[in-house]
Amino acid sequence: MKTSKSIGALTSLAGSTWGASVTELRRIYQAVVIPQMMYGCSAWSVAQERGEGYTKQTIDSLKRLQAKAARIIGGAYKATSGPALDIELYLLPIEQQIWKTSSETVSRILS
Repeated sequence: MKTSKSIGALTSLAGSTWGASVTELRRIYQAVVIPQMMYGCSAWSVAQERGEGYTKQTIDSLKRLQAKAARIIGGAYKATSGPALDIELYLLPIEQQIWKTSSETVSRILS
């Protein structure tokens, strides 16, 4: 998955004694990784209402990717809770990110 490679690139930018700051890593994550994860979500999230959209497996996969990125950004241990890191790093939970991206797309189309 393309997103996994981008998250791997975050690893090379992060370092405990050198590298980008938490703010810079978060900004890179929001500018590069989130758009890759949300690509086409306005189509597959709407299809979910008809029973044809994303599955629990898709959401779990996206949650795992976000948790991995949050651990890299925050410099946290592997056992650190993903939702706790989302709060600490001011990241939206993946379900809310899908809803936000879909809503922005629909409003952009309608205007």
